[in-house]
Amino acid sequence: MYAFTAKEQWTAKTYIQAPRIAELGSYLKFHQAYARILNQPLDTNALANGLFSDLILIAESPDTKVKFLESTEYYKKETNNLSTDQDKKIWLAEQANKGLVITPPKEKGNTSYYIIQASADSAQEAYKLLQGYLKNVNNQAVTLSLDEFGQNVNTLLVNLNKEIIDIDFQRKSEKLDQIAHIQRDLTTAEQAGIIDYRSSKGGFDNAQSSYKFLLGEKLLSAELKATKDAPIIYPFRYYEVKRQIDELEGMLRDNIQAQAYRYQMKPSEPVIKDKPNKALILILGALPGAMFAIVGTLVYATLKDKTKLD
Repeated sequence: MYAFTAKEQWTAKTYIQAPRIAELGSYLKFHQAYARILNQPLDTNALANGLFSDLILIAESPDTKVKFLESTEYYKKETNNLSTDQDKKIWLAEQANKGLVITPPKEKGNTSYYIIQASADSAQEAYKLLQGYLKNVNNQAVTLSLDEFGQNVNTLLVNLNKEIIDIDFQRKSEKLDQIAHIQRDLTTAEQAGIIDYRSSKGGFDNAQSSYKFLLGEKLLSAELKATKDAPIIYPFRYYEVKRQIDELEGMLRDNIQAQAYRYQMKPSEPVIKDKPNKALILILGALPGAMFAIVGTLVYATLKDKTKLD
């Protein structure tokens, strides 16, 4: 009777390794932009392995398993008839321990992949749990890494914005100084009554500010107006830094995504259940009866032979 009434268990599994570059998606582009701005090399293998390590650590955590299970319809269905919170906690602990299993690579084998398994009372539920858990821990791993990396990006943005402010302040200060010098020469020309250009005996270099008042009020007034109206000309570095800021801020706003693993074997619905094994149970159940029948037959034969001898 047990073989036909015992609850079924099905297990879906997948084999995963550290992701290839292709799986890193916009997550890789974000790191590349950061490294490019700092003119630093980027170790993509270390980046992929680090993200995968985060995923495995999160996936192995009992807290992660419990929180995930609590959010599933499977949990609600399985604990619906449990009367107390303690019973539900016991179910969660049992399912987290035996129903979501992460197996590391064998040390003595040539395998380098992790096995992730999810068990449930049907093939569909097991597959659904496995897919959901993979998605859950992947999102957590990417989010955790981006939160940590985002602190570095924000620090860089502070430095880049400071550089923009410094360049802008320098160029504006230079323009104000230039205007002040022209205004000083214009005032001197006005006080000296020099309206038009007046050459000195030995001539003078326009770069020598001590003689520029000799240009007269008309030229100096025109130069003053032109200088005030002229836009500030910024160096190439100013526009380069602004582009870098826009790129990083845009990526911070974007929905950065990545797959923190790659499949060695994709998950699928299991085709063979773990238990109960009806055939084995029936065989084991039949063994005592068969043994009893054999023993009974031997005893009967022995007694019959003994009767004949008598």
